[in-house]
Amino acid sequence: MNCPICSGRKQSSLKLCPDHHKALKGIIESYEVWNKAYDGIKKKEYLREIINRSETGKLAIAVAQFLLDGEDNMILWNMVR
Repeated sequence: MNCPICSGRKQSSLKLCPDHHKALKGIIESYEVWNKAYDGIKKKEYLREIINRSETGKLAIAVAQFLLDGEDNMILWNMVR
C-alpha cells in the first residue's frame, strides 16, 4: 500500500511516505505551541489556519488538507509520535 496523500512508496512501519510523515510530525509539534498560545485551539481550526498561511510548505498543506478531508484521516494524528 502506498501513501494515501501522494501514492508514493511508504516505509513498512509508517502510514505515509517519509516526506508526508515528517510533515505530519512537524504539524503535531507546532500544534502544541499553537495550543498554548491560543489557549486551547481545536485541531481542525489549527489545520485550517496553517493551510492559509503563506509560510506553510506544500507537504504540510497536503497533510493538513488530508487530515481535514475525513474523520478517519484524523486517526493518523494519534498514530504519530
